[in-house]
Amino acid sequence: MKLPIVVRAKEGSLYLRKGRIVDGVIVDEDYYFSEMLGGVLLEKRQYNGRTYYVKKVDEDMLLFLENPERYYSYFVFQLFDHFEVYMYDEHTKAFFKFRTFDDIKHDYFERFEYRAKYKPFEHQVVGANFIVNNKKALLFWETGTGKSLAALLAFDYLYTRGIVKNMLIVCPNSLVLNWYEKHLMDCFPFYNYANDSNTNSNIDVVVISGLPVNERIRVLRGLCDKPNVIIITNYDTFSRMERDRKGKIKFDFVIFDESHYMKNNTNRTKNINALLSFDYCAMLTGTPIDGKYIDYYKQFAICGYQRPFFVGSITEFKREYMFQTRYGVSYHRTYKILRYINNSSFELRKEQCLELPEKLYTPLHIDLTPKHMEEYRRFVSTLTLNVDEINTQIEQIIRKLEEDKDNEELLEQLKALTARRGKDYVTSVLPKILYARMLVAGVFYSGKNAKIEWLKENLHEDEKYVIYCSFTHTINRITSELIGDFRVSRIYGAIDADKRHDIVRKFNSSDDINVIVANPKVGGIGIDLTAAHTCIFFDNDPSYIVRKQAEDRLHRIGQTNKVQYIDLIARKTIDEYIYNIIARKKRISDELFNITTSELKRILTGGEE
Repeated sequence: MKLPIVVRAKEGSLYLRKGRIVDGVIVDEDYYFSEMLGGVLLEKRQYNGRTYYVKKVDEDMLLFLENPERYYSYFVFQLFDHFEVYMYDEHTKAFFKFRTFDDIKHDYFERFEYRAKYKPFEHQVVGANFIVNNKKALLFWETGTGKSLAALLAFDYLYTRGIVKNMLIVCPNSLVLNWYEKHLMDCFPFYNYANDSNTNSNIDVVVISGLPVNERIRVLRGLCDKPNVIIITNYDTFSRMERDRKGKIKFDFVIFDESHYMKNNTNRTKNINALLSFDYCAMLTGTPIDGKYIDYYKQFAICGYQRPFFVGSITEFKREYMFQTRYGVSYHRTYKILRYINNSSFELRKEQCLELPEKLYTPLHIDLTPKHMEEYRRFVSTLTLNVDEINTQIEQIIRKLEEDKDNEELLEQLKALTARRGKDYVTSVLPKILYARMLVAGVFYSGKNAKIEWLKENLHEDEKYVIYCSFTHTINRITSELIGDFRVSRIYGAIDADKRHDIVRKFNSSDDINVIVANPKVGGIGIDLTAAHTCIFFDNDPSYIVRKQAEDRLHRIGQTNKVQYIDLIARKTIDEYIYNIIARKKRISDELFNITTSELKRILTGGEE
């Protein structure tokens, strides 16, 4: 492909060649990017004090003249379905191409005999080959694409050829039984499991959980040298381990599931780095790349990559990519980070590899009862923010500086007030947003709840439902009011992992449970709820990532029906604002920089004064 000659191209500029047809319609570039990014990159726009430009080079090419730091991680990987993406590198004075799934498939698709009970999808075979060939592999696969089976296929391939002899699986505590029963026992029934004498396999599957610290260390050290064993344990094992001087614990093959649990400067991450070594490693996570890039550094480092992100230490990473603002830490040069992620890992979304049933979205706007709304309006009417007074002082100083621009005393006052305003944003706004959400959900209101009344009137006894709610108090109330007519179970933090696993198993395989009421941060990770095809969001967590993970519990491999997502949105409340934030795939912190009391009141009342 011939690229146009560009004068003075900036490092990080993107060049996009139009790709295939989308939904039967040829993509119009300007409209496509305008819709995806809310118009930020359409022509010349100002946003948060920064200017972005889009230029049409020819009929098939777009040139981004400036690197849009804030949105880079959200949109760059989504472009691969529709465009060939090239980036200009200032150091080499050349363009490099971002790898797509088709590129990886071309390089790594090789059929092999597999022993899994179920026939793997093509992308799972590609993923297994990616792990086998790279030895240290990171699979950033969207939730529901089957990355666990891809990792197990890679291990079984290497095991049957005598290349590896054992494996360690590290996962969150809530997923230990999921790995044991669903991923291993169901897909590889010929391995040896507890109380199972019907197999002829040499491989024994062992779970390490709940033992004292010293006992866990002893068991791991005792098993790491033994052949024909698969060990499953959780991240808490390493959070509580005490380092000893006996050297590293070495396994041939290690799987880290939900690898985003390994964040920088946590005990579990430090202990894993200090205690474990391996020949093959598969890092698995379905959490989207969301801009917290420093957490990815440790995953690459533990996986065995030399100089992750082109730096030699976490200190160098901070110096190269991070800077301090009055609102907190921010990132620059993110194009280099994403280039490294693209070259060194395998990123995959469901749209690229699966033909799943359609998702249907239904926002239902509900009026709170008059007394409930009165209570909510009383809270809004008494709302004040310290930031209002500070904003007034800042405006007065700015007016003075227009007459005396070099007044150092005024500049220092402005700097101090701006810094204080940033702190007031954190300490004053977010708790009020949380309180408003809880008040609408019914945490602080014991009267009739219009949303619960809607559930009682519209759910059908012969269907299965998943209801997500962020607050334990309301989860318990929903359960108590539905339990007379429905077979209801709850999933939230206080429910232990074994009981959660049993609830999910009954929900998917029998009629003992037909409604699950779950916290999206607990019931939205690592479980399969495909028996239901209706999901109701009683309220929304203001994180797009939490929402996406919760949706994917139903919309994943194994789902045969269209999945309907119903949002219960209380009119003229914070619900409307949160729903719009989620719909735009943004974070609430991106929207609330130093807002005033009147602006916050408009947010809390759906635009009313």
